[in-house]
Amino acid sequence: MPTHTIAIQHVSGSLHFDSRIELKCLLQPPNNSTIKQWVGPRGEIVSNNEHLLIERFRPSDQGAYTCRIIFPGRQALQQVKTRAA
Repeated sequence: MPTHTIAIQHVSGSLHFDSRIELKCLLQPPNNSTIKQWVGPRGEIVSNNEHLLIERFRPSDQGAYTCRIIFPGRQALQQVKTRAA
């Protein structure tokens, strides 16, 4: 079974309240047979693809976001914490 690496890329936005934030979860090497999800600070699924978009960053959006990549029979996780500057 090949080894994969998960990286979280900051696509756009700054961590300031009322700003737009976009993060992308990258898998290397790419694998098209995976399911990608973002899980929010309260444990809810906030995105069902590799992109996490917060249109207007608010205090309630602060916390740990986890990129979850599900492979057949296993999963991989990478976490990023968001807090306003």
